Amino acid sequence: MNKKSIRTLSSLALAVAAASSGAYGAQLEEIIVTAQKRAESLQDVPISMTAVSGERLEDAGVTDFQSLSEFVPNLSISENAVNTIITMRGISVGANQSFEQSVGVYVDGVHYGKSRQIRTGLFDLQQVEVLRGPQGILFGKNTLAGAINVTTAEPEMGQDGVSGKIAVTAESNNGEMIEGNLNYSPSDNLAFRLAFRDQTDDGYMKNSFAGAPSDMPSTDEEIWRFTTMWNPSESTSVKFTHGESSYERIGANSTQTNWLPNEPCRGSRYVDVCSN
Repeated sequence: MNKKSIRTLSSLALAVAAASSGAYGAQLEEIIVTAQKRAESLQDVPISMTAVSGERLEDAGVTDFQSLSEFVPNLSISENAVNTIITMRGISVGANQSFEQSVGVYVDGVHYGKSRQIRTGLFDLQQVEVLRGPQGILFGKNTLAGAINVTTAEPEMGQDGVSGKIAVTAESNNGEMIEGNLNYSPSDNLAFRLAFRDQTDDGYMKNSFAGAPSDMPSTDEEIWRFTTMWNPSESTSVKFTHGESSYERIGANSTQTNWLPNEPCRGSRYVDVCSN
């Protein structure tokens, strides 16, 4: 092989390597997280964590914390009749409702201290960060096993007029869900956003107990959130968020048995006679 052919092959190899590196570089995207109370790249955070964008959760059909646990490794969230249990790496408080959770939940910096608050639906999100391991230094107590940091979607500034979207979903057992958001920006440094969800479900189990609804567990949820974003300068940002929610569920996929006391037993030392 002459020198001209060697130079040609070398040039071709360099061109293929440059094209390959450009293709892989286009696929990589920097993920910004706030796990350490400031915006920084995920690669610079020395914490075992999983960061999922709101669009990815919406595409995966994640609408509550329990569905989130099926999407994130080392995280399990289960519900019983009286409590919601968050387990991280096998650590939890169990079904004891009097104990605080071992995994702290924070939505826009607000701590959800009660287990029933975890049943609030997830919607119109910007990002969810699941931090594994103790997080007491930055997030405070009750984060022995980890923390879940939820950031809701912020208003989009600089848009003309009103924008938004609405989604309507129908499921079996007369399940319906209406979800959407509206965005309005009167100027380049001020914007408003209204997000809402209305969900109903009649249940999937028949209950023949006297006086009880025919289908269980039924769900009725209403939740909305209003957010205002104002940027008075390039280095200052003010965010105000107000939200309300109502969650009602009748019945559960569990059975409770009540044992009535029997009458005192009568008899001799060796034989007891009890009435049923």
